[in-house]
Amino acid sequence: MRKYLFFCAFLAMMSTAAYCDEADQGAPQQQQGENVLSSGPEMHSEIAGVQQKIVGDPAMMQIVAKLMFDPEFQELMKDPEIVAAVQAQDVQALMHNQKFLNLMNNPEIRELNDKVRESPQ
Repeated sequence: MRKYLFFCAFLAMMSTAAYCDEADQGAPQQQQGENVLSSGPEMHSEIAGVQQKIVGDPAMMQIVAKLMFDPEFQELMKDPEIVAAVQAQDVQALMHNQKFLNLMNNPEIRELNDKVRESPQ
């Protein structure tokens, strides 16, 4: 059960990172050194909200079930840097990890991100 909850937290982080990345692309140019991806209470709250959306939606949970057996996703879950970033809810670290960014193109991840954005607040 613990692994399953970690997995849902990981997916929530991916959805949050995707949302933050899209928001950053549309934002005006930041000043040098400005941290766009906060790791403060607002980000933790956002991640928890996304996790609740995922767990509370049967269609999203079907995608989660598929991803649990996806070899690319399983390999990513073994990466100590990624595991540490997820445990710390460090979206910025994930957004700078090329393996994580590559997985964002996975069709199931994209579908999950779309469902998270479409679901009511």
